Amino acid sequence: MELVPGAVSLKTLIESGNNSFYRDPLKSLSFFRKLLEVVIECDKNLKVVHRDLSPANVLILPDETIRVIDFGICQIEGAEPISLIVEGFGTIDYMAPECGSGVGDR
Repeated sequence: MELVPGAVSLKTLIESGNNSFYRDPLKSLSFFRKLLEVVIECDKNLKVVHRDLSPANVLILPDETIRVIDFGICQIEGAEPISLIVEGFGTIDYMAPECGSGVGDR
């Protein structure tokens, strides 16, 4: 994994309540757009669904670029799916509903 000096997770920023995203709606929208671009790139060109895109897995660098980390339970197009609930992986509050519903399970 890439070393990202000075990066802080979105979870840490949210929990601290002391960040510019709360004070600047345009900055929040810009960040959200960057995050959507990552999701679109993963889906469209890499054929990967992250499946655990929680605030803990989004790093914000000092220059306000972002890195999405922890693709450990991603779903790759054409690969055999796993049930995340049965396997005990992922962040429940941020998982897609089908991850625990049995849809696509073996």
